[in-house]
Amino acid sequence: MGPSRADPGRQVGVFRPEALSGLPGIRKPEMDKFRWLAGQWSYENSVPATWLSPAYTDVGVCRFTFCEKDSWI
Repeated sequence: MGPSRADPGRQVGVFRPEALSGLPGIRKPEMDKFRWLAGQWSYENSVPATWLSPAYTDVGVCRFTFCEKDSWI
């Protein structure tokens, strides 16, 4: 806890800068674990019948790409 920047009389949760300093170095190797996901994917999902709806097959295509800074998919 620490004082708010906007209202120093109010206590708010704060992060210690030294605790955050290593996060950028951890991000790249973790994002590299998702590289296989980038691309266009076709799917076919069989959905079983329920008492409200009959069985059907959900068919579609989706695409995953990394943002321009390779920091989000």
